[in-house]
Amino acid sequence: MSLVLAETKDAIGVIVLNHPEKRNALSEALIGEITAALEDFQARNIRAVVLRAAAGVKVAGLPATMSANCLTVVATRWAGAIRCVF
Repeated sequence: MSLVLAETKDAIGVIVLNHPEKRNALSEALIGEITAALEDFQARNIRAVVLRAAAGVKVAGLPATMSANCLTVVATRWAGAIRCVF
């Protein structure tokens, strides 16, 4: 099962977090799939992205075993490249 579903609608990228059994906690695997989706969107010149969760489950955040630095790295990498709407 993919942790992230990515699609485009009228030149807008949509990333859907799809790991409700873990309340969409931001694991390294999930962040890796988000990064891959953003790379694909950038290659296709998608300039706006909507990030949402599947099945009405909100994002639980980072697990205690994971550093917030990994999320900072992702945010820094994509800052200015793609407009993300949360």
